[in-house]
Amino acid sequence: MEFALRLLMIDDEAATMEGATAWLQKRADTLGQTLDMHYAYSCEEALALPPGPDFDLVLLDYHLSSSADDGTQLTGIEALRAIKAAFPKSPVAIRSGESERRIILSTIQEGAAGFIPKSFREEKTVSAVECVLQTGGVYLPSEALDGANPYPARLAPPDERQREEVLQTLTPQQMKVLHFATQGLGNKQIAHKVHLSEQTVKAHLSEAYRVLGVHNRVEAVIEAVRMQMFLDYEPGKR
Repeated sequence: MEFALRLLMIDDEAATMEGATAWLQKRADTLGQTLDMHYAYSCEEALALPPGPDFDLVLLDYHLSSSADDGTQLTGIEALRAIKAAFPKSPVAIRSGESERRIILSTIQEGAAGFIPKSFREEKTVSAVECVLQTGGVYLPSEALDGANPYPARLAPPDERQREEVLQTLTPQQMKVLHFATQGLGNKQIAHKVHLSEQTVKAHLSEAYRVLGVHNRVEAVIEAVRMQMFLDYEPGKR
């Protein structure tokens, strides 16, 4: 049965919009969907859109320039906050030509559903979009996990003793489930990979949240990344 996929793309580069629309249309055709695309070249233009059904996904350019009420320029984070406030039921994924770890994590911390570098090839970009659309997962690219770039100001560097306590407390299965969560997989995908029920995956994640001292999936992913829990991780090994 054909159904419409309603997307909003906010970007100030027409060429970027055209390229993204092409691969989104290809994906929709493959799945037998109708693509209902909406475009905005500025934050103001997006905020001025007439009321309508919720978007299935909003793709927001991180470096999009926009003017606030006082005439100052909105930053990427401020634009993200404004768009999330305007479309509270729609997941907002960031697209950017930069992929510094501090930028990636700061957007996830502010509630972005994912961070998709513009340097990604079509196949990888589509996979990232699929993660957000189909699984409800938070997509984090590998750049967020490699430890090469500085932490955002509000994320303190890892405490080695705390890290070791967490690693010793979590079971191998809990570690494996949390590891897949940091890669952006949803519960159903994780369950398939680790050969467990979705209910068991949820239970493992809940215990991981408790051990990490967080309340939800996004906070757990950020904390796991902050603590560098998976820099040398190999599933099946402690």
